[in-house]
Amino acid sequence: MNFNLILGVIWLAAGVALIAYDAAASGPTPHFRGPYGLSLGWLMLLLAGYNLLRGYMQKPRRPKRDDLHEALQARLRARRERAEPSGPPDPNFMFTDEPAPPPPEGPPSEQR
Repeated sequence: MNFNLILGVIWLAAGVALIAYDAAASGPTPHFRGPYGLSLGWLMLLLAGYNLLRGYMQKPRRPKRDDLHEALQARLRARRERAEPSGPPDPNFMFTDEPAPPPPEGPPSEQR
């Protein structure tokens, strides 16, 4: 989920709660008021609107088709390089001796 949308919802909840608290709290000194006597909840609502608008305006990030094509080509090249030997095999590591002769045919009792 988009981080701006999450922040927008948080700012919205905090702003509404703060405005509701300021409206419900009556007394000689205003609570949570800004420099002009406005509730700070309005500032939070402004931030919520900014974050929600920014979250909805962002396009989902998807890789471009060219990027996907290049990644696939690199994968295929790497697979081909692993499959093809780089040169003639080393004679020190040639373990291809003659195969063992097949066992004699017939029942085991006649082999003695």
